[in-house]
Amino acid sequence: MAPWNPQPAGLQEILQTIHESTTTSATVQRNITEVRWVPIHIFLFQNCIHLSSCYQKLNQFTRAPEYVAYLAYILSSMPQEEDRIRTIAGYLLKNNARLILSAPPEVAEFVKQAVLSAFNDSSIMIRNAASQDIVAFLGVLEPRNWPECLQHLVLALDAPDFDRQEVRFPTFALQFFSFPRNAMLCILVFLPFALFCD
Repeated sequence: MAPWNPQPAGLQEILQTIHESTTTSATVQRNITEVRWVPIHIFLFQNCIHLSSCYQKLNQFTRAPEYVAYLAYILSSMPQEEDRIRTIAGYLLKNNARLILSAPPEVAEFVKQAVLSAFNDSSIMIRNAASQDIVAFLGVLEPRNWPECLQHLVLALDAPDFDRQEVRFPTFALQFFSFPRNAMLCILVFLPFALFCD
């Protein structure tokens, strides 16, 4: 199985759509604070149409089997992008976590590795987005189908860097509260591992 790599055209299209959706939001906020002599209902209608087309475009991307991989790539492998753009990709990834079930194996494997990589990012925004992605994917895949994630989380709790440790424990807590059945599986799978490490 060949590793997944993004196609430049597909990556650019998704990235551009994310940028457009955030630019419009910033423009709306800026225009609202400025004095405008346009009736408010016309102004809001024009901006809502543009936002609606961005969201429709993002929704259309969900039909592509590699969409989650592109989002994971933006989150984990594009430090040249602003953190807010990468974070939005992470939240879109979380909201579309179920798509990993129908993704080709190389795409699913890439997404899992990319999310774990983003979980180690230097930016707290990226780590928090990756944390939510992990919880969403563990909920969809179940821990038995992604044991390396749980192992990664357990080992990361002992990391010497407090900033990185800070997001690990809430990830476990969120996993336990969101998916209690899966949490029991986590305990059963990693209790022997934790005892062996001590």
